[in-house]
Amino acid sequence: MKRAIRVAVIAGFLLLAGCDGSINFEGHVVTPSGTAATNIPIYVFVDGKGSDTIIWSDAKGHFSLSAMACASDFPVELVAIHPDFGIARYITTHNVLEKSSTVVIRLTEKPNPPTPPATSELPSHLSDKAPHQ
Repeated sequence: MKRAIRVAVIAGFLLLAGCDGSINFEGHVVTPSGTAATNIPIYVFVDGKGSDTIIWSDAKGHFSLSAMACASDFPVELVAIHPDFGIARYITTHNVLEKSSTVVIRLTEKPNPPTPPATSELPSHLSDKAPHQ
């Protein structure tokens, strides 16, 4: 039932974009080392419009979606969110997605946050640029 609702929501967005057929795509979510990222939510954005549609990767990192195809081209964005690696995006267009064999959403390592300076003083190379009082 939830799958039918997901497909209906995406189909609604696609109809608004001028769609008239069907499209199937599938892919994988992988970690930076290339292993499967399991049970990862993938949000689908069609022509810049978000939806409540979430595709989940399975135990092998695989996901798929059947939706409607369109005569016109428009942007499609898939966004995967991983608790350890953060957000990964796959941005393409409908026409490219229709011709793709498999989408791969590759997660990347989260960057380390910057370390705050030990002192509140400006570094020496910036001190001459500070306003004088």
